[in-house]
Amino acid sequence: MRRLPPSEVDKWRLKALLLVCHAFPRNRYMEPVNGEIGRLLLPHLDRVLGHYDAICVKHGEQPIFVHELASTLLAASRFSNAEWKAEAISRTKKLLEDDKDPYMNAWLAYRESAIARMFGKEAESEDALQRFLQFSTTLGQEEFKLDPRFNAQRGDLIISFSENLIRQGKLLEAKKELIEWKPLGGSQSTLEGITLRARDITLGKVLRYQGFFEEARTLLEGVLQNSVLDDYFEGTGWYRVLLSNVADLYCELGLPANSEKLIMQELSPMKERGTQDIATGRRLQMSLAETYLQRHMYAKAESLLLDLQRAFMSSDGPEYTSDVNTFRIWILLARISHAQSCWDGCLARWKHALSVLERLNLDRGFNSGLVRCSIADVLFMTGHRTEAAEMFRKAQADMTSEPRIFWIPLFNSQWHDFIMDRLKEIEY
Repeated sequence: MRRLPPSEVDKWRLKALLLVCHAFPRNRYMEPVNGEIGRLLLPHLDRVLGHYDAICVKHGEQPIFVHELASTLLAASRFSNAEWKAEAISRTKKLLEDDKDPYMNAWLAYRESAIARMFGKEAESEDALQRFLQFSTTLGQEEFKLDPRFNAQRGDLIISFSENLIRQGKLLEAKKELIEWKPLGGSQSTLEGITLRARDITLGKVLRYQGFFEEARTLLEGVLQNSVLDDYFEGTGWYRVLLSNVADLYCELGLPANSEKLIMQELSPMKERGTQDIATGRRLQMSLAETYLQRHMYAKAESLLLDLQRAFMSSDGPEYTSDVNTFRIWILLARISHAQSCWDGCLARWKHALSVLERLNLDRGFNSGLVRCSIADVLFMTGHRTEAAEMFRKAQADMTSEPRIFWIPLFNSQWHDFIMDRLKEIEY
């Protein structure tokens, strides 16, 4: 290649870059080893960007490469750390700045919205979706054709919009949006079927958050059973999220052994491959810790949770997501101490949970109220009645400020009922 003229070298280099982009997995639902291949190829993508930038400096933007690189960046935005996710979206927006392709712009809006939500930036997540709606009004009839492929992408946008509503506690509105999306025509396309499955997983989460555990279980078990017959489910991230949701429901319904069995079907092979510390693996482990706690296996639960806590502390993922996971860990650890009447350690753990809620700007709502109720109980049990009464008054104010949502498994349900019953016996 060194004997070729520079223009020919760049032409062949561009083809090599295209080859790397083609090799990068696009669809997490349809490619069984999507995650493994994506993480393996990601370092090469960084070099692709460097070479592409050099070519653009010499020859300008390469039109034939724009969509290929943009789609690769959007697919790759699901991997690596927070900084990379932000860079992938930023570069894709630049690539598609004057592009009128509705599918590519819809995909960009979907990923930008999802990543902003991971960072806890709900307004930016909403803005990304609104910008696409405004963009779509500028398209002509030929440019904006609603075919099954685009309808599937439209469904993803509705799911993202619904996730924002869920974050705001607007569960009925989220449910309505999700139910209204449907495949076109009588028979669904493969992509529409995949979106329908993602829709049902999100709908199952809404039902669980509403406290309709049996209804959510029926829906998600149906998705799970259908997935086993699907050639594209094994080892993918969405499948692990589904498993976590079903496992959490089993715990809510008093079936922790069933929950553990379900979790270990996926977590055991992940441990064999050494991939249990990726985000979906950690999520499964948190669900596993809940099964231990429910069966009073306190030492086993605490050991697992402390390992997870160290992993999240060293994580380079989005800070908001890390804080949400850290809050759940502190809640579980505090419940372990509370159940064993280890009051000193228990009080410290509840206070840590409250401080995480403060970082999340959630320290004046139902969950902060439930944490404060738990602190009030500890204070009362250790003889600090005046402080306990003051803490309980703050808790009541918090809990009446927003509706009860069953966000954290067992914490918002069984623990809530347990701690409120205890507080009824105390004269404040």
